[in-house]
Amino acid sequence: MTRVVVVDDQPMMRAAFRTILEAAGHEVVGEAGDGDEALDVTERHAPDVVGLADDLVAGRLEDRPERRAHHRLVVDDHAPGH
Repeated sequence: MTRVVVVDDQPMMRAAFRTILEAAGHEVVGEAGDGDEALDVTERHAPDVVGLADDLVAGRLEDRPERRAHHRLVVDDHAPGH
């Protein structure tokens, strides 16, 4: 079973991702609403994968060496042309 942390600034999106991932047999071990919280949750739970919204990839979260230690799944929740 893959251990996942879900990161998105919208609680509704985190809940939707959690539902989808758990239905697929993954264990969601934590959630975070921003990059700083994601680093804390990731350090605490040591997931196999960190799933994050694309807007959190740029900037401080992407540049932190402790973030690079984990696999990531980047999700673009914006429709093309919006």
